[in-house]
Amino acid sequence: MKDTVRIMKRNLTQASFVERKISDPSGKANILVVDDDPITLQGTLRLLNKSGYAATAANNGFECLDLASSLRPDLILLDVVLPDIDGIEVCRRLKKDTDISDTAVVLLSGGKIHSDQKAIGIFAGADDYIARSVGNKELLARVELILQMQNQRLVIRESERKYRQLFENMMNGFALHEIICDDEGRTVDYRFLDVNPAFERLTGLTSETILGKTVLEVLPDTEKYWIERYGQVATTGEPIEFENFSKELNQHFLVMAYRPAPLQFACVFQDITDRKNSEKRVKNALELSESKEREVAALLKGARAVLELDDFQTIARKVFDLCCEIIGAQSGYVALLSDDGEENEVLFLEAGGFPCDVDPELPMPIRGLRAEAYRSNKAVYDNDFMKSDWADFMPSGHVVLENVMFAPLVINRKTVGVIGLANKPHDFNDNDAKIATGFGEQAAIALQNSKNLDERNVAEKQREKVINDLNKALSEVKRLSGLLPICSHCKKIRDDKGYWTQIESYIHDHSEAEFSHSICNECAKKHYPDLNINDD
Repeated sequence: MKDTVRIMKRNLTQASFVERKISDPSGKANILVVDDDPITLQGTLRLLNKSGYAATAANNGFECLDLASSLRPDLILLDVVLPDIDGIEVCRRLKKDTDISDTAVVLLSGGKIHSDQKAIGIFAGADDYIARSVGNKELLARVELILQMQNQRLVIRESERKYRQLFENMMNGFALHEIICDDEGRTVDYRFLDVNPAFERLTGLTSETILGKTVLEVLPDTEKYWIERYGQVATTGEPIEFENFSKELNQHFLVMAYRPAPLQFACVFQDITDRKNSEKRVKNALELSESKEREVAALLKGARAVLELDDFQTIARKVFDLCCEIIGAQSGYVALLSDDGEENEVLFLEAGGFPCDVDPELPMPIRGLRAEAYRSNKAVYDNDFMKSDWADFMPSGHVVLENVMFAPLVINRKTVGVIGLANKPHDFNDNDAKIATGFGEQAAIALQNSKNLDERNVAEKQREKVINDLNKALSEVKRLSGLLPICSHCKKIRDDKGYWTQIESYIHDHSEAEFSHSICNECAKKHYPDLNINDD
């Protein structure tokens, strides 16, 4: 932590020093003149001060080093020959001191300068090597040129420092690349030239492992559109901003790309994966909510049909259509189990516009995937039906079934029919099975209601018949209790048709009474006097 604070303070000091010199390039430049010859030293000081510079003197190498650290001059005119340490060594030490290494140094020599001597001075860090023999005008011209060059270097260096500081500390990832083209000029790859720490943090790729390599070497499965888009930027110079997903990195990025140089592109990007995932979750939740709303609305319509309609086939068709609409199936049917439990009896068949030449009179045995629905009392489906074993049971001319689902109609824990669904544009899923099960329950309720209604109608007819029979009997009993025309001599009764009938025959026909013939005592004495019949 202390080292970090020290570095920050030093950077701030350097920045302030550079800013002072850059901000006012037309002001007085501070020049330190180092020479052990008093006459030469004073003459140089007068020349510089007269020319508008602020000149300061030093008599030896160590004094030069001390004053350079405290004064921080813009330029040092340094004699090569000094009494303590030579000017070449002083120059080396100045350039090694990071606090003053930016100060321009011009070596001065009293004799002729050979090329090897000049090379040694330049390697020591000197900005120029001048012979004392030059005139004052040339010396001043060289001083002014060195100061201008030094000022330009400082501007560039400060710009680089600020760029590097931004480059290394920015939160967004940054990468510089050069494109690679084929013989026809099409961009086929690109090479990593530089990346910042944020790039490494966001992508998990390190500069040590990718710099100098191409993207297809580092990420072989990189999508083509990344290379094409970046190639367009590098060749046309038109900057772009876009969002895209990298399958290789499994991340979403917001990217701004531009061309810093011909056939190069730089991109600044940020990871927006969390934002995208959040947007996707919100979108999925909204779609799920809307889907559930549609499902509930469809189920309510189905329930209304069950309550409002009486005919089961009409209800079954309505429920089937609603089920197809909400799930997306295009073909199907509703069928009921036959009385013997061996076959499906189809109520209706919807081909959904697909060719269907199957004979409608063919039986539909309970087998294949359909049998699974009957056996399990649960919805079942197959999303690759034509390649399944079940497809072998399909008759010739049947609709091609890309996918199939059967939802059972369950009454008293027994499947008594199925809703068959097929040819959904996308695969069936478990949620589709739940929805189809709900519509199957509605159809089962409608079927049970229909059966109950049929049984009620039969019972009602039987009841009506009994009532009619009773009413008829009662009406006949009432005629017996009314005024009956009877012959006063033979005792015959005249019926409703005007015929005279023996009284016992009439009563027998109009009541439940049965007759057994006998004779009373009076008639016995009268008609059969020889018979001995007692009253008891």
